[in-house]
Amino acid sequence: MKNIILLILFVAAIFLVTYYYKQSSLTLIDQGVRLKVKEKRVLLNYKVKEKDSIVFSNVNIEQSTLLKEPYQAYFEVARAEPLYEFSQKTEELVRILFEAKSSETIFSINGLRAMQVTLNDNQVINLFVSDTDTKELHLFYGISNELFASTIKKLSGIVSAKLDLKDAVDLNKSITKWSVKHNDIDGIISSIDY
Repeated sequence: MKNIILLILFVAAIFLVTYYYKQSSLTLIDQGVRLKVKEKRVLLNYKVKEKDSIVFSNVNIEQSTLLKEPYQAYFEVARAEPLYEFSQKTEELVRILFEAKSSETIFSINGLRAMQVTLNDNQVINLFVSDTDTKELHLFYGISNELFASTIKKLSGIVSAKLDLKDAVDLNKSITKWSVKHNDIDGIISSIDY
């Protein structure tokens, strides 16, 4: 009887955790880019200027160039093939994909991160990344400091005055370095052993 009660309590605890756990998301929709953390949602109005698909090795990438006059930003979704997954921590993946010198996480809530990435030439970019799944990675980068700071405030509650953001560069092209080298040599993707 004691075991049955413990089992019922265990199942109830799992149910409550899954019911109240709100996952974050970063998605590209017709109206722009939608960011969600728990009950907080932000819609950044961008128009899709161009879309491109890249397929190599065990990864499929959808790159979208977004326009919000006078700025350009980039949204990328990378999906690992069925028997593969991303094998690095998010910070390491970001450093590899941007061939960056360093990265700083401003906030991380339920799989959505706001980061500033310092490239090898000391230029800085603002980045939102969603890593709620080991098989899929969403990147949104090239955002102005003003928009980045206001979005961070809305999603995390961090006041802009408390943010110590470095000046981010405006981008005129996608700068991620998806390549077989990074996949095979740096090991960003690994096979899933069943």
